[in-house]
Amino acid sequence: EIYTLSLHDALPILSSYSKDAVFSRERDRMHFQHAIVRATMQDRLICAPVITTAPSPELHILDSACNDGTWMLDVITDRTTQLQVQPDIKLNFLGTDLYQKQFSDLDLSSALPSNVSLAFQVQDISQPWPDDLSSKFDLAHQRSALQYLGDSDESARQAITRLVNLLKPGIGWIQQGEADLMGWAEGGTADLPVLRRAKRMTE
Repeated sequence: EIYTLSLHDALPILSSYSKDAVFSRERDRMHFQHAIVRATMQDRLICAPVITTAPSPELHILDSACNDGTWMLDVITDRTTQLQVQPDIKLNFLGTDLYQKQFSDLDLSSALPSNVSLAFQVQDISQPWPDDLSSKFDLAHQRSALQYLGDSDESARQAITRLVNLLKPGIGWIQQGEADLMGWAEGGTADLPVLRRAKRMTE
């Protein structure tokens, strides 16, 4: 599915999003990026019909390259709409990223509903995942990550294959999001390797 939003239309929505950021500049940038994606997709955070294939009264959801977990927290806050689940269904979220410092200072235990668990761990998407995560997840979400693996298409294929291996066989879903940002950078004239790779992945 392809969603579009002009920068002119997005700015009023985004103008106050990063002002209250309490994390580092990088987290602030990622919050801004999340706001762009959420506005572009009209607040639709999950496109995969996860709940229709879940065989048990609980779901396991992975957010790979999660930064500080903003996507997961938004899904949790609006879970009955995003996942179309009953309020009491058990939801188990795992967020992973490159560095522990991205989520080491988060204490969300008191803010989570009793039927929701949220954990974080360090993981490089270019490396094998722990064996205990194999065939575990109903949904693996990853966004704006593959273009940072380098120019080799094989690296991206391997990263996606590793995600597939984390899914429950036959019923798990991957939601992979990559964006063509060339038109957002310097009026579309910027020629950066990471932007070229992202553009290629959306063609």
